Amino acid sequence: MLKRLSRSQVVIKKFTESIGLPFQELLKKEIIEDILKEMGVKYRNRIYNPIVIVWSFISQVLDNDHSCQKAVSRISAYLASEELKTPSQNTSAYCKARKKLPEDKF
Repeated sequence: MLKRLSRSQVVIKKFTESIGLPFQELLKKEIIEDILKEMGVKYRNRIYNPIVIVWSFISQVLDNDHSCQKAVSRISAYLASEELKTPSQNTSAYCKARKKLPEDKF
């Protein structure tokens, strides 16, 4: 017998099974930029900028595979779809960038 999923479970499943950073569709870049500006966060536009980190972190938390490796793979897929340079598959730079986000503010 198949288990029927709630609407919220269906939405989460759709986004966690997507390739890339699907939360960019729901949480627009401009909203994150406004929050960062309010918080006085300054950053350079690098591969692991706060906007990309927020999108990937949401996916990482909601995905069954919470690994940093999966998060970096999602970022690589997103950047490739944008025709931008993709990062190394080493997770250390992602983890370091993620630690810089003030999680208690989001």
